[in-house]
Amino acid sequence: MENDTLAVQDSIVSRTTILSLRDLIEGTLEVPPTVLANLSEHPHYTLHIVQPGAYLTNAECSQRIALDDGTATGIDWPLGVNNGIPIIVSTSRGGGCRIRVDIPAIW
Repeated sequence: MENDTLAVQDSIVSRTTILSLRDLIEGTLEVPPTVLANLSEHPHYTLHIVQPGAYLTNAECSQRIALDDGTATGIDWPLGVNNGIPIIVSTSRGGGCRIRVDIPAIW
């Protein structure tokens, strides 16, 4: 479920959304439509997870994923990340194959 926080900068579009229990269990993420609209068609995408203060392995920070009808699949969520937290999902404006997920440090 998305909330009303949408940010569009010169080169980045982002949306704040809530991480669901289903996302954690299934290794998925429903990519917000505003972010999805700025992705290029590509056979696979890269997901970058950023969580200040957390120890994330290189494999957790940068993951090759697939998109299936607007849902990112094949995500290995870091341990200690809980459902119900707000996350920021962003990408470059105008096309690309990278999705960034910012997880707040306090979670």
